[in-house]
Amino acid sequence: MVIGITARDAPGERDERQRSAVPDRYLRYGDQRYIITKEAEARLNRALDSVYAAGSRGHEWLSLYGSTEAPCRLLIATGVPITIETVPGVDD
Repeated sequence: MVIGITARDAPGERDERQRSAVPDRYLRYGDQRYIITKEAEARLNRALDSVYAAGSRGHEWLSLYGSTEAPCRLLIATGVPITIETVPGVDD
């Protein structure tokens, strides 16, 4: 017996609706575009703080997908254009 789940709120269905409402976020690094999570964005902000701090080396390595099997390291350095792009979700 299952209590509290309707056909509308079947397992996975609600998660899919939430995912479609969340905008896709990308890191534009030079001429490349990478999917970025909130956690990776927080690491990027710390790396940028370090790169632009007084007396820094002027560069810092960032592991974009740190704990996954798809390692992606970017060299964050002064003068390299970096932006975060947001593609609106379905409901926007």
